[in-house]
Formats: sequence, C-alpha cells, structure tokens
Amino acid sequence: MKITKEMMKKLPPLYNHEYEKDPMVWYKFLNTSDGMQYYVVEGEKGGDGNKKKYLFFGLVHWSRVALAFFTLSDAAIKRDPNFKPCRLSVVRKRIEKGT
Repeated sequence: MKITKEMMKKLPPLYNHEYEKDPMVWYKFLNTSDGMQYYVVEGEKGGDGNKKKYLFFGLVHWSRVALAFFTLSDAAIKRDPNFKPCRLSVVRKRIEKGT
C-alpha cells in the first residue's frame, strides 16, 4: 500500500482532533485477506518513532469496532476508491446498518 504525499496533506496530524466528538474520516482502507477495515481520522509519518512508516489514528472494524492507532504495512491493504470523506458518526451508522 503506497501512501502518497497528496493523501497525507489532507490528514490532520496525530492528536489534532483528540477532543473533537465527531471528527472527519478521510480515507477507508480494506485488508483484502481478512476483511479488516480502517477508517483514517489523523496520521503522520514517523508518528511511532520510525521515520519511514506512517502511523494513523481512526476507527478499526473487524470483529468489533474500536478507535485505535494503526499502521498500513500489509501488502493486502487497499484503499477504497469509492469512500467519500465524512464524519465519524456517519461511518459508525453505516457499520451498524451493515453497509
């Protein structure tokens, strides 16, 4: 999975929306091998101390739904090109409805 500079320009840095109740979700990524879904709210390069990796924060959906930090280093991860940026509350509602 290649993260582009253009993608990162849209993302707020980590902890930028720490106290916001309903932040914007900018990207959705899918792990094609296990179905895990990642909804990105914030991110930055080197956020975990590794200057070559990107660290993200957002909603992770697999067997449960949780807000978490994550990296996207698995080759099976693909960006969902049909996802349109929206508020976190909208993503949660979609997950509850199964859409």
